[in-house]
Amino acid sequence: MAVNVQSSSPVEADVRDALLAYFDAVLLAEPLQAALWRSAGITLTQLAALRELRRQPLPAGRLGRLVGLSPASVTHLLDRLEERGLTVRRRCDDDRRTVAVHLTEDGLRTLGESKILVGSRVHQAIDAMSPERRRRLAAALADLVDEVKRLQPETEAPQ
Repeated sequence: MAVNVQSSSPVEADVRDALLAYFDAVLLAEPLQAALWRSAGITLTQLAALRELRRQPLPAGRLGRLVGLSPASVTHLLDRLEERGLTVRRRCDDDRRTVAVHLTEDGLRTLGESKILVGSRVHQAIDAMSPERRRRLAAALADLVDEVKRLQPETEAPQ
């Protein structure tokens, strides 16, 4: 993923502080990624795809957009998930040009066994927060995710 770290205009202090806090939070995912790989042999992106598919089968392109991947990257992701028997691609009956991705029983089982946050330091920290702080944290993170998704048009490939 390409990230533009230079800006032609100064960043407001509160925006800078929020970006730095986000970066610090992202760094917390590193040990979780390692734990996920050790326990289930999948990546965070693969786990995100399985989570999306738990709700319903999705067209491959839509799944890619939901997890922030380019078309080429989603093809690679789906190849890996299929090799492991976690997903299967099927042509849609109503539009044969569309390929829907389905979660398999093994995929559902892997998803159920991937509890990397349970017992982690992140879990312990959130558990130690008051219910009000937890609600504010959940709302702020959901707002950030929604805003980022809103800024990326449906047809735009992630950068």
